[in-house]
Amino acid sequence: KTVKSVLNEYLKTKRVQCKEKEKLEAFVEAVISYFDEVLCCLLFSDGEKNQLRFLKNDPNLKGMRYCEIFGCEYLVRMFMLLPSMLSDSGLDHNEIRHIVLDFRDLFLYLEDNYATCFKSKYLLPEEDRKTDQAKDDQVLPSSIVKTADVSIT
Repeated sequence: KTVKSVLNEYLKTKRVQCKEKEKLEAFVEAVISYFDEVLCCLLFSDGEKNQLRFLKNDPNLKGMRYCEIFGCEYLVRMFMLLPSMLSDSGLDHNEIRHIVLDFRDLFLYLEDNYATCFKSKYLLPEEDRKTDQAKDDQVLPSSIVKTADVSIT
């Protein structure tokens, strides 16, 4: 699932009064906007960066936001930026406390709904798969390889 779809599901699960619902919707929209803004900083490998370049040039994805393409794994990466984001925000202590509580609630939602919010299987980047395959193909020294005596009755 994409970041946007999970955050929309999160909104639907919250039963809040009208005024608080507006605050929650504003929070979710802020998270989505911030995610779209900082995604480039969340990419670790060259493979991910290449994938982003490819996606930017894909005509089928033209006009789509990153939050409509990328999954929650990247949202979790964004959470690592929260301390610096909040310290640089210029918000007062009370506002930061409310934001932290909103993020805490979102974290709990993601934890409770882990199976539906995150993939269950992941592919390694191509270079990592090649390295792992090479390791699997190596022959172990004979001193390490042990044979088992098996008797079939």
